[in-house]
Amino acid sequence: MTSASVAPAPFSEQQVVAAFQRAVSSPRLSSSDYVQGWVKRITCHGISPEQRVRLAVQDKFYRDFIDDHFRSDLVSAMEVELGAPLDIEWVIDEGLKATAGSPPPP
Repeated sequence: MTSASVAPAPFSEQQVVAAFQRAVSSPRLSSSDYVQGWVKRITCHGISPEQRVRLAVQDKFYRDFIDDHFRSDLVSAMEVELGAPLDIEWVIDEGLKATAGSPPPP
């Protein structure tokens, strides 16, 4: 899930979290309740030592769905916010299931 063409940029944890919060509120990702139903359940766990943005979701199904349908918009919005290319690293956090409820219908 990494891109060999993305050169690490020196992002701070605070920059990444703030960029993520602004990205999920961007017009592309807040255009409908359906999109927000999926995107709002992603949490940002900061940045890895390899400078990958760490995004957490509740399970592999959720990760795969977000990766297939919203990854490019999410990455693009964060790149605009940070002003540099980036890559993401998915984290499965089963603790998110307790607060997420059931996913929106496909």
